Amino acid sequence: MKLLLISDIDELHWRNDSGQADLILSLGDVADQVILEVSKAYNCTNIFAVRGNHDHNDNTPLPEPIIDLHMTVREYKGLRFGGLNGPGNINHVDISSIISPKSASSCRHSLTLTS
Repeated sequence: MKLLLISDIDELHWRNDSGQADLILSLGDVADQVILEVSKAYNCTNIFAVRGNHDHNDNTPLPEPIIDLHMTVREYKGLRFGGLNGPGNINHVDISSIISPKSASSCRHSLTLTS
C-alpha cells in the first residue's frame, strides 16, 4: 500500500510531484484546495485528514471526498486511522472512546496509526 502523507504546506496550490497513491493522509495545516489538488495529482480519492493548529477551524466540513478524522477512527484495507485536530490542548480531550487505552497513552500527534 502506498501512503502519501502531507502537512504544513504554506502554498495555496500544489506545485510538486505527481504519481500514484492508495491513501492520502493530510496531517494538518494544508488548505482544502491543496488537498484536492494533491488527490488529483496522485489519482487518489481515498483521503483522511485532520485540521492543524494554523487551519481555519470554523466547523466547516471538509469537502468531499476528504474524510475528517477528528475524534473518530476509520479503517482502510485493514489499517485503522484515528485523529485529533491540532487546535486546542489534546491533553484535555477524552480519546478513550475512539482508540484503545494502550494507543491513547502514547498519542501525542495529530494523527495516530494503529493496527
